[in-house]
Amino acid sequence: MGNIIKSDITDKLFALKLAFKKQLPNKFIEMEQLWQSVCEGDKSKLILLKRLLHNLAGSAGTYGSARVSAKAQELVQQIKLIIEKKLVDSSLSEKDITKFTFSLEKLKRLSEQWQPSQTSYTDSFSFIHPIKKDVKKNSKLIYFVEDDPFFAEDLLIKLEQTQYKVVHFSTLEEFEHAFNAERPTGIIMNMLFDQGELSGAHIIARLKKKFSSFPPVVFLSANTDVKSRLAAVHAGADRYFTKPTDFEKLMQTLDGLTSQKDKEPYKVLIVDDSKSMLLYYESILTDAGIDVKTLIDPLKSIDVMTRFKPELVILDIFMPGCSGLELAQVIRQDDVWAMTPIMFLTSESDPELKVDAMELGGDEFLVKPVEPMHFISSVIAKSKRARWVNQLNTDLKTAIRESHYQLATMDQHDIVCITDIDNKILAINNKFCQISGYEREELLGQYFEILKSGSNPEEFYLKLWAELSQGQVWRGTLVDRKKNGSEYWLETTIVPFLDENGKIYKYVSAMTDITTLMQNKERTRLILETVVEGIFGVDLNGKITFLNPSACKILGYKAKELIGNSIYELTQNSYPDDAQKIEHTNSINESFLTDKISQNDDGILWGKDNHSIPIEYTCSPLKNRNQLIGSVITFRDIRERKINENALLHAKEEAISANKSKSEFLSRGC
Repeated sequence: MGNIIKSDITDKLFALKLAFKKQLPNKFIEMEQLWQSVCEGDKSKLILLKRLLHNLAGSAGTYGSARVSAKAQELVQQIKLIIEKKLVDSSLSEKDITKFTFSLEKLKRLSEQWQPSQTSYTDSFSFIHPIKKDVKKNSKLIYFVEDDPFFAEDLLIKLEQTQYKVVHFSTLEEFEHAFNAERPTGIIMNMLFDQGELSGAHIIARLKKKFSSFPPVVFLSANTDVKSRLAAVHAGADRYFTKPTDFEKLMQTLDGLTSQKDKEPYKVLIVDDSKSMLLYYESILTDAGIDVKTLIDPLKSIDVMTRFKPELVILDIFMPGCSGLELAQVIRQDDVWAMTPIMFLTSESDPELKVDAMELGGDEFLVKPVEPMHFISSVIAKSKRARWVNQLNTDLKTAIRESHYQLATMDQHDIVCITDIDNKILAINNKFCQISGYEREELLGQYFEILKSGSNPEEFYLKLWAELSQGQVWRGTLVDRKKNGSEYWLETTIVPFLDENGKIYKYVSAMTDITTLMQNKERTRLILETVVEGIFGVDLNGKITFLNPSACKILGYKAKELIGNSIYELTQNSYPDDAQKIEHTNSINESFLTDKISQNDDGILWGKDNHSIPIEYTCSPLKNRNQLIGSVITFRDIRERKINENALLHAKEEAISANKSKSEFLSRGC
């Protein structure tokens, strides 16, 4: 069921990619017209042009065209600079016009070269699980505000598979009206709308002033500048994501922000040689809902930390046997605690002591006495950030571990080769060495062409590289040559790896050896081509699936004229009325579409020139894992035999007639 859902989503997203690609030429016509108006002095068109490029950057990145996205972002920045210049200078310089015109033309060429791929390796669908109907009924309401239809539709298809009920708004007015009527559990908001490049942040800020309680807000924007991020901060946003968006990270963030569970209390360890101070700080933090562990002996700190796993460690600086500064050094020696924040408490206000504490890995330095509310605020702030960093670190470790497992699995199952952008071999696995017959040292640093057999034509490789150079995943069959000169066939998937700027820096190929399969296929082809009997296959719907050359020769058709057509077209012409056709159709079903072998020495097929062809045939069931999927019919043209039989029958009849005449003559003579 999960694979069906994943396949359905992949098909929907690919259809969106094709639609996005189809509308790009019209978008560029619109952008070119806007730019022409700007060059002619209409400054107002700059804002609309910027918005179109902004949307293109987000959607192109989402649909897998990193180069188009990066170039569109570059043009957005150029427009920003032009707008800033026009504030002091009303005329566009020749340099600005030439630069932007050239960049827009290059963006257009990149978009024309980009071809959508059905395989997306920048998106992961591991997050998708079937949602039970009863769970979906009680799902959390999310408002999604986005005016770019292609980006919105892509995200909506993915969100359909989650626990959330998502309502999409393309305008801020629609969103505000709905928000006033019903408050959602969370909001996903674009930044740029018709009202301005920061209008998404402005409406959130305005609504927050109107309502005392407000759901968490996540901004999605193609803008990476500080101005947009600062606007989100001023609006009270919880998170800010740039397009294209990492969907799994977005879901993790949304799950965390909308979770109804009571969060675990922060865990804090306090180490101090004064029992009274320990009791005092423990009391303050416990009343604030923090889980506190106190320790008077600093030498036991590591053992206690291992068991308690604190999110923050608070140390007194002056302690007998081991000072707070020394203990901080001990803690930082172990990578396990490298990310755990350390807060120092001391009655000393010496600036040099504070510098020493910070250099030894301290994150906060408080001078006693500390006002309780300030102490609680500092502890919570440090603990909260520590928990967030720990979660990121845990997610990263999990991702790395899963990546290692996936690589190990692929290494065990597939033939793997990694090349640079010039197709020079960087790495291969043992299976690659085994099938090619080369030692690893013989291939590393060599160009992949060393393995080319020549069986794939040059046009084949030109098409392959045209797809790969656009950052698309390529799938196909390669015929390579072993060290001993023999050929082998590989079912191959090649994935280009892109850097943060959308540029390819290496290719990774995963291959499966299909040599035996291809050799068997070739033997089957030779058999089908050399036998004198006609052979064709039909599926359960009676559609012809293949024919051998003898079948085509006997029937007078080319294979492409019959494949996909009904077998009944070759058989029903011999029955003039509908009743006979229906009866014959039923007999064909019984013969061709059963799981038993049947034979008939008195069949008829109709050739292309509408002449009847008497045949004898054998029908054998075609099965896949004991499931009937069609039939294979082997037939022989018996026209010559029928002629001979008819001639023999005619001669026999003439002989009988002659004998009868002779007998009658003799009887009259007597």
